[in-house]
Amino acid sequence: MTEVQPARTYPLGVSRPPLELGDLPTPEEAFGVRRIGPRELCAYVVGPSLIALGISIGSGEWLLGPQAVGQFGFTGVGWVILVSAVLQTFYNVECARYVVATGEVPVLGWGRVPPGAAFWVPFSAFVVIFAFIAGGWAASAGQGVFALVNGRVAAPDEVQATRWYAIALLVLVFVITAAARKISRALELSNWVMVGTILIVLLVVDLVVVPWSVWWEGISGLVTPAAPPAGITATQLGALAGFTALASGLNWYVMGHYRDKGYGMGHRTGYITGLRGGRRDVRAVGVTFPDDERNTTLWRRWYRLLMVDMWGCSSSERCSGCCCRRCSCPMPWRCRAGSRRRRRYRRSSRTPCARSTARECSTCSC
Repeated sequence: MTEVQPARTYPLGVSRPPLELGDLPTPEEAFGVRRIGPRELCAYVVGPSLIALGISIGSGEWLLGPQAVGQFGFTGVGWVILVSAVLQTFYNVECARYVVATGEVPVLGWGRVPPGAAFWVPFSAFVVIFAFIAGGWAASAGQGVFALVNGRVAAPDEVQATRWYAIALLVLVFVITAAARKISRALELSNWVMVGTILIVLLVVDLVVVPWSVWWEGISGLVTPAAPPAGITATQLGALAGFTALASGLNWYVMGHYRDKGYGMGHRTGYITGLRGGRRDVRAVGVTFPDDERNTTLWRRWYRLLMVDMWGCSSSERCSGCCCRRCSCPMPWRCRAGSRRRRRYRRSSRTPCARSTARECSTCSC
């Protein structure tokens, strides 16, 4: 493992110490595998975007999307969904690139921007807490669990019962994270189950109850450029665009999971452990890499893996999930076509190589 060299630093921004310099790890080194193939891609590489999906699914889009389609139809509404998902994915990629290149979470990156960390760090924490209001989300989820258990919506005098369900859900989340060896990994596995179950159930329901004519209307509405429908308010339009994915401009805070996953220089800075993970130091200041041929080659590999996680998993599932919830097309056909294209790309990229290890050869990358 290449050690960080503390004597070499790279100044970046204001109010924060300069970044130390060290070589990028190879993906094989970071994930502890001999090579990155299709199996390793799913088991070790894909993950942070699933955490973002788990946060985003089940909030405002469950109400706002169907309401907008019911009032105004698919045309115009579907285009807003697609544009929002695509633009937010670009935004997420740029935030994640900073994490991969420096090993610092985005809130520390904001601290390097004038007027400095004394303003941006507390401001960022304030925005996240008051934008998401985790207790409110738990209360809404508690109402859903009450309806699932009792088969009906809670009456006004049963509010306290829904709150007990909300408290139980918060305790469950705490247990999942606290009992983990590596918190980000526990969140990934939990969201693999939750996101997969939700999308499969929605797909099955849509296949059973939705006429094929409505499917085609949903597909065409999603990909047809159109102005917002007449009569839709700015509040409805903004809420629809914001809740299509994670939370519009607040996506950045979830991108810190790329550090804990070990992407790029995140492998050098460490990760947050649960109670079973033992004590592990996390660097207070990030690490970046020198601009030389070896690190440039490795950066391209890490960037390709980031694209797979962002576009192959996050963006496609956001669009498919939104469409499922709007009783249009969950797009399994597009997913299968994309999978075939990726398989053809992987086969074409496996060029013969005289070098023996993936670490030494950039053409053996995923």
